[in-house]
Amino acid sequence: MLRSLFFLFLLSFILSACQKSSSENIKSSEFRMLKDKLEDMEGNAFKLSDSEDQKLVVHFWATWCKPCIEELPALEKAELTLEQNNFRVLLVSEETTEEINDFLEKKKIDLESFRYKEALTNLKIYALPTTFVFNEKGEKTFSKTGRINWGSEEEIQEILNLPK
Repeated sequence: MLRSLFFLFLLSFILSACQKSSSENIKSSEFRMLKDKLEDMEGNAFKLSDSEDQKLVVHFWATWCKPCIEELPALEKAELTLEQNNFRVLLVSEETTEEINDFLEKKKIDLESFRYKEALTNLKIYALPTTFVFNEKGEKTFSKTGRINWGSEEEIQEILNLPK
């Protein structure tokens, strides 16, 4: 009897360790690549500690992408609602910091912006705009290629209601 209990305890311990390991692997791909390859507009590395306990909306765009440009003003307005619900919005481009800064200043867009230091194809992004949402644990809970109607209450609610 004691031997059976010990075996059951050992088996449950091993299975729980396996579950934890697979959960950690969920966040390891895009999330880890992002945190290691992002720099702000001053060239400083992205600090994951600045986003602890927050969900991240990571919006990939380019200055030459017409749909990207058209949705930026609505994303800027939606940022307030998202921030009130524990989301941090990051605007990410693979262009130079000079191109990004010049464009955002010219269009008067005030969103927290970062440069991805490698090709977006490394994140399996082949079209823009693309949006990823990560929960507080760094797990990707949402991914969409193409426009999001940031002015739509339904679209914002879909993001707000993502699983944790």
